[in-house]
Amino acid sequence: MKKVIFTASLVLIFLIAVGFLFAEKEKTPTVAACPTFHYLLEELKDISEVNTVKSDSTGESLKMIENGEVDMIISGRALKEEEPRLLSQKIGDGYDFIFAEEVIILEEEMGFIPFYTDLSSEKIINDFSYISEENLSRVDNPYDYLKEGVVITSLEETLVGEVVHVLKSDGSRVRLSRLPRLYYSSDVKEEIVDIVTEIIKEN
Repeated sequence: MKKVIFTASLVLIFLIAVGFLFAEKEKTPTVAACPTFHYLLEELKDISEVNTVKSDSTGESLKMIENGEVDMIISGRALKEEEPRLLSQKIGDGYDFIFAEEVIILEEEMGFIPFYTDLSSEKIINDFSYISEENLSRVDNPYDYLKEGVVITSLEETLVGEVVHVLKSDGSRVRLSRLPRLYYSSDVKEEIVDIVTEIIKEN
């Protein structure tokens, strides 16, 4: 009888130990980013708390998070109506450039385009050398002007209008023409979100 009790105790201890090890060994969260923010992944990949994946677009990143391939994504735009609702944070400097339809403009062309904003005109002019008082109008409801020119704003959860792609002459994106956001699932621990957010804000 004592032998049975001893054996049962060993088995119980073993099972408790295995359960403890599995509880301790949690899955490392993975962060994906669209091309605009691939450089941020370089800063993140050296920390042990997360893995990183480069995607070709926000749309691809969202499919990854839906399929459970990643836990967090860094994106430069608000989500479209048909896209999944996720927890999110704005995590750095930048703006949302929107228009009635999706368009591409070159940085040098910004001096010839009418812009409308509900944000600080002074800051925008300071951030973009090709925008001036002559082609930037401060308005109360910029969404009413989506067909008149390009709107510069800070969207909340949902994309209004379509994204404007502002590119340099070499084809790279003008960084501040995108407002970086972190999207993540509810399974991600708050402390991990905080770590990722802080590193991104520093860069």
